[in-house]
Amino acid sequence: MVLRPVVLGRRDSIFLINPTRSNPVLLNAEVFRENVRITLPPGFKLDELPDPLQLDSPFGHYSAKCELGSGELRCSRSIEFRAALIPIDQYAAVREFFEKILNEEQSLVVLVHE
Repeated sequence: MVLRPVVLGRRDSIFLINPTRSNPVLLNAEVFRENVRITLPPGFKLDELPDPLQLDSPFGHYSAKCELGSGELRCSRSIEFRAALIPIDQYAAVREFFEKILNEEQSLVVLVHE
């Protein structure tokens, strides 16, 4: 059994799709926190968890982690984007920042039947 631990506001794509850019990127400020608790179904145990992720950049902060305790999967995620006008020469860095977030939000928790 597989599940995605990100429940609300999961990103399915990146909005910075072009490899290059001719205009600055405007970021709006955003703060979001999510804590999810999932009781494991009877007869299942944890097989795989996504690695924790912590990103700090001039564009913002992102952290995500999952852990198992007392038969319960606990996942938390925190997003803080800073309002900014990102110059063209920093486009690759801001695109990479959002790609890492996208990859994390698509990661899976794997449960196996005992």
